[in-house]
Amino acid sequence: MEDNGREKISPQLVWSRYQKGVNYNSTIDLYGTVEENEEFFVGKQWGELYVTAPDLDKPVINFLQRVVSYFVSNITTDALGIRCRFFNTPKERAKQAERIIHAQLEQCIEDNDLNGDAKDAVRDAAVDGDACYHVYFDPTAPSGQTLQGLCRIERIPNTDVYFANRQSDDVERQPWIIIASRKLVEEVREIVRQAGGDPEQVRADTAEYESTIAQQDDTERVTLLTMYYRRDGTIWRYQCTQTAQVTPETDMEYRLYPIAWMPWEKQRGSYHGVSCITALKPNQIALNKSYAMALKQQRDLAYPKIIYNTAQFPDGWSNKIGPVGVSGDPKEAATSLTASADVPASVFTMVDRLLTQSREMMGASDASLGNVNPDNTSAIIAVQQATAMPLELKKRQFQQMVEKVVRSMLDVISCTYGAREICVADEVGNEAMVLFDWGSLKTEMLKLSVDIGDANYWDPNTQATMLERLLQNRIIPDPILFLEHMPDGLLKDKDRLIAQLKEAQNNAMQQMSSGMPPDAAGGGQGAVPVPAMQTGL
Repeated sequence: MEDNGREKISPQLVWSRYQKGVNYNSTIDLYGTVEENEEFFVGKQWGELYVTAPDLDKPVINFLQRVVSYFVSNITTDALGIRCRFFNTPKERAKQAERIIHAQLEQCIEDNDLNGDAKDAVRDAAVDGDACYHVYFDPTAPSGQTLQGLCRIERIPNTDVYFANRQSDDVERQPWIIIASRKLVEEVREIVRQAGGDPEQVRADTAEYESTIAQQDDTERVTLLTMYYRRDGTIWRYQCTQTAQVTPETDMEYRLYPIAWMPWEKQRGSYHGVSCITALKPNQIALNKSYAMALKQQRDLAYPKIIYNTAQFPDGWSNKIGPVGVSGDPKEAATSLTASADVPASVFTMVDRLLTQSREMMGASDASLGNVNPDNTSAIIAVQQATAMPLELKKRQFQQMVEKVVRSMLDVISCTYGAREICVADEVGNEAMVLFDWGSLKTEMLKLSVDIGDANYWDPNTQATMLERLLQNRIIPDPILFLEHMPDGLLKDKDRLIAQLKEAQNNAMQQMSSGMPPDAAGGGQGAVPVPAMQTGL
């Protein structure tokens, strides 16, 4: 124990915590479930039956993959839209800071292909039960500026993440979180060498868990454990192997864990979620077996067979063209055909019903998957919309995970980027390089609101179009209010125009209060005059 009562961080302590996490995952059969789910998703669904049922054909009617792909496409249809807003910050200062933050976030998202990778994250959650992102700073990445290093984002398998409190999936309430990764021995030794340690203490080991595919790699590897823990209000990091310290305890100065977590279906008493395909694997097996048995029956009985007397056909039966030799009187060489048998229609009825009910249990009907004739388009659309509604909850979970990723990105950037230049567009779209001290976000982040949605939701043109419709329908009666809500960059000198309109309003009100006729101010029937304007939308 340390003097302050804390446990001394060491490879032995971290490895012990990791071992307990592995034992817990083994107890709930996480490793076996994930590997089996992955195999089922890609179509490896017969398993041991390849050996135990050699006489059966092995058809795969993979409805699990079809439904999961439908989920992924619906949850991540559009590109991510991000909006950051400052509270309790002067308007002009907040606007400039928001533009800078947006520009940097867009660059990070593009560099890490978060829009494309998000689909794989949702697939991980649907198939494995959980999705996880890890945000970190790569000091070796070229930035094109004096200060090197970039913010990176990586997906982590749920089998490699270990929470201190295994009964809660709340990341920020965890005393510590461990990420395990299999690395090349020389790669880890180089990290130790740069940290001033003894690289020879790093030795190859056997993974506590590895997938069947990973086990086929005979390259020398070692398990690297990265433990994040909270101390005195900030996040610290410690890295080690089973036998050696890799990097010492380091105050990362983060206020949030650089980890975003999304369980697919939460289960009480565990931080791991439940995959949408786990419970339906028996249905998938039954469907494949039913098809296999139907194929076997058709193969064995669908075609008539010739029956002949072997004593009268010493050379056996032949369908070749030419004479056939028989023993005895050819007139007595009787042959016959067995009657063919069709596969009962009830078999295919049962198969179709099993397939339909399985997909509907997962929330994917024929209409939602597009497996219907477009006779009544409106009805099909209504069914598709109704079917997609349960996915809104998953979509919100996904957006919450992305919001956590964005907040972690800002956290990492504020602690590592220092003062850097960033290309920022002003209100009218003119771009310029701006020097910004990212360390200032350490205090401002408490006032920062991050909203995540579809890109169209935050699209300036879409917002402007809606505002114009509201103005035309007189739902927004005041052109000043219209301009104040107009997104930046669409109207040149917007702020000056708003100021001129407000001045005109004030002058008109003063003239009206002094007893001058409304017409003298140009307002008509008591209306406040405003200049005519064209939105150009």
